[in-house]
Amino acid sequence: ERPRTLYDRFTAELTYRALSVEKERRPSLREGELWQSFRWTTGAPQLSADSARLFTVVGGHDDPPVLSIFSTAPDTKAEERYQKRIASMLERDPQDVAPIRDRPLPREPLNELTSLDGSPFITPRWIGSDAVLYEQPVTDSKGVFHPDLFRWNFSERSSERLTRGADLREADPFPDGSSVVAVRQRFGKSQLVRFDLKTETVQPLTEPSVTDVYSWPRVSPDGKRVVYVVHRDRGWNLGVMELSTGHEHLLEAVRQTGGAQPGWSHDCNHLYAAVGRQSLMHIERISVD
Repeated sequence: ERPRTLYDRFTAELTYRALSVEKERRPSLREGELWQSFRWTTGAPQLSADSARLFTVVGGHDDPPVLSIFSTAPDTKAEERYQKRIASMLERDPQDVAPIRDRPLPREPLNELTSLDGSPFITPRWIGSDAVLYEQPVTDSKGVFHPDLFRWNFSERSSERLTRGADLREADPFPDGSSVVAVRQRFGKSQLVRFDLKTETVQPLTEPSVTDVYSWPRVSPDGKRVVYVVHRDRGWNLGVMELSTGHEHLLEAVRQTGGAQPGWSHDCNHLYAAVGRQSLMHIERISVD
């Protein structure tokens, strides 16, 4: 057949298969509601412990990244201003039609931190209720980049550097904010460590390894365990470590498929993770026991 005829058939078949999958999965899909729309890029948002605020990294086309904190409460003032503007427009021309709102009203950030040198804000995390922990690459005296940790205390409008050449990545604070668990990637070896923010001491949680690769450690809300992603035995696994004993066990529920980006439930009995099954990525709840 002619290319146009073949391509039309391909388009029809692909559309049919897509609609079939959509119909099959529609009962289990939950799309949610659009909360905010940005012009360029947006990082992964994170809620504060009281769910009253969230932060995200907003990027522009040629602008440096900005770490922005927003209130999660309804923006009643912006809604009132919008309704007054529409009412004024219709009052001037009663036969006019009010515009259809296709996206939420833009929210004004409560606080913002702009990267002065354009360096990215990597894996930011809440530390306490008035500060954000983040990672940025910093060059040493030889011009080699090392990941270092910073703390932005937005209530005091100050940012401080916490490490110098410690090579700590993907840090996650303990509930009391006194220390963090992080991945140390140094000399080609990977390990999990606990870093005390006051004494600046490092406590190894695992031995440095060139075969085991660690990522995404997350401390449980009670501070007793840590979950992480580890590449071992030719596959990605979710591991859980008891911090009091150092005992580690891999979660059988995702051992054959691999998991990514785990997070704890508030009661510490379940994990949420992205799990690959049947060529698709799913968000699954996994019992720790």
